[in-house]
Amino acid sequence: MEDITTLKIIGTDENRPALLSTAPYIELVFKLSEQAPLEWCQDFNLMFEKYKYSVRVDINKGLFIETWVRKMEEIATHFDLLKTKIIACNEMHLKKQAAIGLKLLGDKQNVSAAQGEQLRLNEVIAGLNYD
Repeated sequence: MEDITTLKIIGTDENRPALLSTAPYIELVFKLSEQAPLEWCQDFNLMFEKYKYSVRVDINKGLFIETWVRKMEEIATHFDLLKTKIIACNEMHLKKQAAIGLKLLGDKQNVSAAQGEQLRLNEVIAGLNYD
């Protein structure tokens, strides 16, 4: 995946549509615009670790968000939360990639284990929001 910022929900899974059933919940499966990287999936799943409803992305496939709500009235709010978390996860993933890039650059330049002010500088640069 070249540009993680393009990752977003593009619809629902055609093979698993939302259906009314006798169960006390509504299963929802949203499709992502492209396959998310393993690390992104892990971070996204951690964001919902203690959330009231289960939200998960299969880390091996990285293409669908599987979740549920109890009432139809909750779908729009839940969907908006998912979109917000995707954006946050995209930004976190970019920061991690930038930090890795700086570390690799530091390794190539033989900066011995980035200490003191160099470490602080690397952290500041890695934390910049380029959007």
